[in-house]
Order: sequence, then C-alpha cells, then structure tokens
Amino acid sequence: MDNSIFFAAFRAAGFLKPAVYKPGQPGEKSFDCQWQSPDMLLLADEAQGAEFLIEFQTADLPPLRIDDRIDVDGVSYAVRTPPMKKGDAFFSTVALKPA
Repeated sequence: MDNSIFFAAFRAAGFLKPAVYKPGQPGEKSFDCQWQSPDMLLLADEAQGAEFLIEFQTADLPPLRIDDRIDVDGVSYAVRTPPMKKGDAFFSTVALKPA
C-alpha cells in the first residue's frame, strides 16, 4: 500500500500544518506535518507542561540532528530528540523545543 495517500487525504482535510526545515546550508525545505502538543506531568505530578511533536513522511527530510531548526505554521522550533521511525518507517516523529 502507498502510505503517501494518507498524507494527501490529511492535507486535503486540513489536518496538516505547513513546516520548513532550516538547516542553514544548503537551503530550506518545505514539508507538511501533523502537529501534536500533548500535556505531560512533571516534578512528581506537581506541575504540568507540554511536549511539542511533529509526525512527517520520513523521506521528506534528511536525517535530523539535535538543534536543527524547523518552523511549524510560522513558529520556530529546534529538534530536541532524534527522530523515531514508526511501523514500516514511512512516517517518523520528532520532539521539538521552542527555538
């Protein structure tokens, strides 16, 4: 099955956010991603925070490095963790932090 049909359908339905990978050199690369910002408990459940995650088609981006810059829907973030491939590796998820 061609998994790219899912992103095409998600894009058409408005479920994806525009993003731009900005490595500095050789240049920027636009792609679409699913944005996730789940709440999480911190400090022995005494504080609440949010994690910033994007899911993207693995082939859309080169290997990401910690602190690479990605703008999502016009807001700048930096890569916080190495990307994690999902299932058959067609899609990957990466955690971001405010840049």
